[in-house]
Amino acid sequence: MSSPQHGAFTIDRRFRASPARVFDAFRDPAKRRRWFVNSAASETLEFVTEFRVGGRDFFRFRFAGMPEMFNEGFYLEIVPDARIVLAYAMGTDAGRFSASLITITLAPHGDGAQMTATEQAAFFEGGDGIVMREQGWRVLLDALATELGEG
Repeated sequence: MSSPQHGAFTIDRRFRASPARVFDAFRDPAKRRRWFVNSAASETLEFVTEFRVGGRDFFRFRFAGMPEMFNEGFYLEIVPDARIVLAYAMGTDAGRFSASLITITLAPHGDGAQMTATEQAAFFEGGDGIVMREQGWRVLLDALATELGEG
């Protein structure tokens, strides 16, 4: 068994939408499912979200030709329209391959919002690594922009 690999990244992103609208796209289960889970590249098998401090997210999904995967998280802090802190793990039936802490902050920027997303992660055997994880978040934030009518 090898030692976990650690990494971190920060993504700064501006949206034309207000911080309240961006926050709502995380809070509202239907909106969150559209931009965070639904994808032409994957099949959603299960989607549960409890957007509250202590609440749980659980998603099961599969990419074509890949084993079923899960993403399970717990909300550690939520400040409406300003901050979300989520600890989450990803894996397959064989076990977890990563554990992360992501902090998302929102602040007004002109008529829109400035988002800063910082993730700190540990990757175990079979983990995707920090470069792929950051790329995945960039794809998700593009989908969020589309959800907000900016795509």
